[in-house]
Amino acid sequence: MSFLYAALVNKKLIYAVNYQPQKANKLECPKCLGMVRFIKSKGKKPYFKHFSKVSKNDETYEHRQLKQQIYHILNKIYPEVFLEKTISSDKVRPDILIKQKTQKLAIEIQCSPLGEQIHEYRHNYYRQFSIKDIWLVGEKLHLHQRLAKKHIRFLRYQKNLGFHLFELHLNSQKIKLKYHIMRQDLSTKVNYHMQVFGLNSSGINQLIKFVKQDRRIKRYQELPIKWHKNQKELETIKHLAYANGYNFKKLLAECYTSYRQPYFLSSETTEKIKAKIGISNDIVVYLPITLRHLDSKRIEEKKNWQFHELFN
Repeated sequence: MSFLYAALVNKKLIYAVNYQPQKANKLECPKCLGMVRFIKSKGKKPYFKHFSKVSKNDETYEHRQLKQQIYHILNKIYPEVFLEKTISSDKVRPDILIKQKTQKLAIEIQCSPLGEQIHEYRHNYYRQFSIKDIWLVGEKLHLHQRLAKKHIRFLRYQKNLGFHLFELHLNSQKIKLKYHIMRQDLSTKVNYHMQVFGLNSSGINQLIKFVKQDRRIKRYQELPIKWHKNQKELETIKHLAYANGYNFKKLLAECYTSYRQPYFLSSETTEKIKAKIGISNDIVVYLPITLRHLDSKRIEEKKNWQFHELFN
């Protein structure tokens, strides 16, 4: 990592050789505007140095940069935006808090895996104060081909988008919205649609408009062909369903229209499917649909839902 001999203090350029350290000063790199610190040691010229990836308070460089950047962007869009504002005496502080008329929105930027208990505590805490929380994830939590436990608690469900995840990309300055996240037929992998927005005022405005539009999958046939190939096992299940008087195609349409979980089927769901189409062999555990439309009322009631709450 290269040394710097000049830095910005209150937007003014100062040189390390003349700098007198003060706790209140915020030091920034003139080039990338990242935070730097002043280094002075015996027998060497003083200089400035970028913070290491993790600082003493365990806040990563990625988290610090994204938090500051998103705060400044939202400040241009909304009249009341606060950075790390304490909500009550419990000292729980969201990264960013937005107030708009009677509504409040907490934005949390998560750049490393988070324990379920901590996540659940913060979510329930916000709910006590009628604050909706949105979680944006950094590089370590980006979703690629497979859905892991570390992703699940950050998924959200919305009619228009199905299961979805907001990803922040610091290096490329992008926000990626991955939506309609679904497990592939007879596979552990997931598929999803993706829309990319710039990490700037224009991009966030476009994102806000995008999520409000109706993007529901209305028919099974609307999915890309690769999402539902006619594999041998799937054909076997189809024949078993038809042989027992059940319209397999209609079942698929119902599940894709209402709800499809993007992870492995539970034993309870497997038993429902077996009973529904009258089969007993274990091949049904690979079935890509869930019969969760039977519980659609539970989903409708979860306006500000958490993934684990749906199945408790």
